[in-house]
Amino acid sequence: IDLRAGSLGGLMAGNATQRTISDPEGRFSIDEIQDGSWNLYVRSEGFGAAGPIAADRPGVGDEPMTITLERGVTVAGHVLDPGGHPVKDAVISWQSDARDLVLNILKASPSIEARSGDDGSFLLEELPVGSLTLTTTASDWAPALPLVLDVTAGQAVEDVEVRLREGGTITGLFLDKEGEPLEDALVQIQQPGGGDQQFTQTDSAGEFRVEHLV
Repeated sequence: IDLRAGSLGGLMAGNATQRTISDPEGRFSIDEIQDGSWNLYVRSEGFGAAGPIAADRPGVGDEPMTITLERGVTVAGHVLDPGGHPVKDAVISWQSDARDLVLNILKASPSIEARSGDDGSFLLEELPVGSLTLTTTASDWAPALPLVLDVTAGQAVEDVEVRLREGGTITGLFLDKEGEPLEDALVQIQQPGGGDQQFTQTDSAGEFRVEHLV
């Protein structure tokens, strides 16, 4: 059982995470929780990940919380490059919701991920029921289009094909007010609306290059 801050303020205050495990009868307790917004996430072998479950303090009372887990979903397939060749060490992941836009951008909630093998194959296990969005990234390619699946308890999704993209490249030159190259300037590239972002620095000639953008 994983209790995480449900707001940026709680995250910055150091109230990030508290963890515990259930006893043989499935009971658990997390004590000394500070007031604020909290999300509860639950993982158990063979079951789908549960959460976020609102556990804000102060709460509605001291009644015990009951959480019902459903059999987990598995997704298996292959990751290919734009030419149809297998890609090794691609990361396929599912990110749980954080009930907060900023925390979702920071990816501050638990995730489940797998890496593709030599033949591009991958297997994700213990995924939750419902609508899933899987993302795939690899070092030499732009991310694949998000894979959206609607799944039911215990379902095994097989033969999924994920194809990475070429992506684009941005290059540039930074100069100081005297017109001289500016070394080690921080460059941030972000999608409109607060999506994925990348950082790099200018070299000794003031130049930068960011590849695999979509």
